[in-house]
Amino acid sequence: MNSNHGSVASSTIEKMLDIAEEMFSEQGYRSVSLRSVTKACGMAPSAVHYHFGSKDALLKAIFARRAVPLTQARLKLLAEFERLDGGLRLERIIQAFLQPGFFSSDEADTANSRFIRLRTMIANEDAALFQELTSRYFDESSRIFLGALKKALPNLPENSLYWRFHFLLGAQYYVLGNSARIESLSHGLSSIRDPGIAMAELVHFVASGFHAPTGPISTP
Repeated sequence: MNSNHGSVASSTIEKMLDIAEEMFSEQGYRSVSLRSVTKACGMAPSAVHYHFGSKDALLKAIFARRAVPLTQARLKLLAEFERLDGGLRLERIIQAFLQPGFFSSDEADTANSRFIRLRTMIANEDAALFQELTSRYFDESSRIFLGALKKALPNLPENSLYWRFHFLLGAQYYVLGNSARIESLSHGLSSIRDPGIAMAELVHFVASGFHAPTGPISTP
């Protein structure tokens, strides 16, 4: 393939992915048609079919583009933290999981936020599709983190471990996907625009949750 032709094709695909991701995250996956995507891209209706084949394939390409570098960055940090003095303490494991979503370029920050909104939208629209995509692109790396958490928390019952990891996922989605909420509640005192503070607060909060007592809640 001619290099210029390949560059044009790559640019076309990236444009489709960007626009489709934005439309799916704002309007809903089920509400957006392939025709509306190609119209927004300024392309012929056959363009998405040519490059992806179907709307589901387009969505999977969006997930792959975002999920693969995210999981790679998480696993790289986990390996780096394991080599530090003291090894994989709980806070380091949580930080390795969260940090790639908090620290990136302005362009990547926007992409991360949009991707989280997309995942939230799909979870609300189609639980089965969300489970399929999440399992395909995140289960393997999540199990690696769960294994590290088990070693760091040997006395925590396995059922509690899974629940608390699930809560970690939910907190991450909300913090990164609803960044304006904390600014409104705090009248500007707290902001996701200071990612170091935001991530540190979330790491401490989640670590405390993992260390919390287990069993039924006692009532007066």
